[in-house]
Amino acid sequence: MKTRVILFGLIALSCLASCRRDGFSTSGKDVIYVRVNDRALTRSDASEAEAASGQELLFSIPAVLDNGDSIQVTAYLSDMDESAPDTRGAALTTASLGSRLGRFPTTLYKDGAVYLEEWTQVAMADVPVCYDAGVWSLGGLEEDQVYHWPSDGSAVTFCSYAPSNVTTLTDIDWHGGEKLSFSYSLPEPAGAVDGVFSDALNQPDLLFAMDPQSKDSRVVGKKHFADIQFNHALTAVRFIRGRYLDNCTIDAISLKGFYGAGTAEAVLVPGSSTHENKLDFTWTPSGPLKNYTQTFNRVLTDADANQAMSGHDATGASLDPTEDQSYTFMMIPQLLADGATIEIVVGERLHPLSLVLSGADMDARLKDWRTYAGKVITISVSSVGGGGLLDVEIDDQVAANVKTDVVITNTPIGNDAYVRVAIIANWVNAQGAAVYPYPIDNIASDSHCEGFDSANWVFNDGFYYYKHKLESGAPSQKMFSKFTAPVSGDAGYPADVPNVDHLQMTILVQGVDAGRISDMITYYGWPNVFVD
Repeated sequence: MKTRVILFGLIALSCLASCRRDGFSTSGKDVIYVRVNDRALTRSDASEAEAASGQELLFSIPAVLDNGDSIQVTAYLSDMDESAPDTRGAALTTASLGSRLGRFPTTLYKDGAVYLEEWTQVAMADVPVCYDAGVWSLGGLEEDQVYHWPSDGSAVTFCSYAPSNVTTLTDIDWHGGEKLSFSYSLPEPAGAVDGVFSDALNQPDLLFAMDPQSKDSRVVGKKHFADIQFNHALTAVRFIRGRYLDNCTIDAISLKGFYGAGTAEAVLVPGSSTHENKLDFTWTPSGPLKNYTQTFNRVLTDADANQAMSGHDATGASLDPTEDQSYTFMMIPQLLADGATIEIVVGERLHPLSLVLSGADMDARLKDWRTYAGKVITISVSSVGGGGLLDVEIDDQVAANVKTDVVITNTPIGNDAYVRVAIIANWVNAQGAAVYPYPIDNIASDSHCEGFDSANWVFNDGFYYYKHKLESGAPSQKMFSKFTAPVSGDAGYPADVPNVDHLQMTILVQGVDAGRISDMITYYGWPNVFVD
């Protein structure tokens, strides 16, 4: 009988101890509270043509539609901002991540092994961090899910990722809290709904955190917080409608010839404080190369051509003006394969607009995305006209290898305008495909050009600007008299390049309503070279 009484007493004491986990009965133990990305964020909220601090211009390419309208495709590289929904290409705060994800798994490491919580003796692996009404908690909100900091004050490393339901994210290994490795592949297209493919909308953002923390990392009142600092593992490629895009329909956008799978390793780069730590991702992409497409089934019109100018939307509207306001591809950082292309299908253009990003002669910033994890490439498709009706035309005469009498006309049906011209030349093969660029810096100084009107035209940063207002119905203005392309045997002919047949020179003209010239200088970076 005495033996039974002793055993019963031991069992009772054991039950009493296991139930007292309310955070008050554990003398010397401090409860772990959580903050997520609780820091001041610097937003890049300049317009697509206004390079604000932290933005880097990647390219700005003019194109003429088959109906004679001009558009400009401009790309800037910047840090993530807070404007994208559903964590896609957005810098996240405690509240925004909480409302979008609700919870994420976290594993704690101490001295290279999963941390064994001292009071409960529970291994803290894949513990959910939950969000409710503005409060994050490690393990949940129930009293029996409270966890505590190590009593000796030593640091533990919080290793987290989100979202937790990405089926193509595999082989996650935190290597004892020292580094991170994983494999990832972009999801396959989800099919078409009402004619709209959802490649872009189907691609999740990947967020990772690796933060050594101690109970003294952040103390507010009597609460000891862990700062979980998420980092983006992918590159966001965001497409927006730019200013004045009121007569142009974007039917589809494709990223062609991109790697969609790979493995990555990340190491911690300590910041000046524990809540400014970052992860440095090194990606190794793998094939095959794939195409990623977003198509649209709505006509794109701008009810208010001045809405961006009024401050209603400082970064321009989305390509398809829905509540989503974002068409962002989340791509693996990579050295682009040769021929990687952005293709934009414009309803008013017979052939797609193709922007080749990778090739032997391409700028390294365009093709080397290996350092772009956590960056966003914002690509704006804009009308460079803006304002009232314009009908600016360019004309020339071509015979054999000679182009003559290049003139610009502002027809009587349009408004007064300021104009600029871009000249693009390539050596092409017999089928008309470009095989080698013909570099043109300033055609006025090219020995093959004659009669350039330097009194009225000025060259500036790749464009030739007519310095005067070109009135509607005014006489045509000549740019140059003659350009004679080299032929086989002439100096300047690329004899060592195979398959060259002839030189193809394309001359593009862009016009802006004369009443909008101040906007073009202020918002689009046109130089102030005009004299009247």
